Amino acid sequence: MAGFAGCRQALQTRPASAVIDRPKSRSSLAAIDYCLDALECLHVRQGPARSQSACQVVIDVLLSRGIEPPQPVRAATDTYTLHEALLDWQEVVLEDLLRLRRQSPA
Repeated sequence: MAGFAGCRQALQTRPASAVIDRPKSRSSLAAIDYCLDALECLHVRQGPARSQSACQVVIDVLLSRGIEPPQPVRAATDTYTLHEALLDWQEVVLEDLLRLRRQSPA
């Protein structure tokens, strides 16, 4: 878990304005991207963590930014499963944004 400390710090110190000042779908997407980056950082440093506490750090960061993660993200028991759940959630959010763009083009 020591390798996760740098990723945890990066997640917790990211400026709130980078996520909160955007519309909900875009803020969710930005938060998901950032969490994916942190998990990829962790996986490069030490491989997937088989620890609920590592997953809980990411979930807590999302919740602290007012973003409610879906059940598969909250249920992840290791960082590999969490990464997979975040990718699935990212796909749903991107599809929503694409649908919104098609409904009201700029």
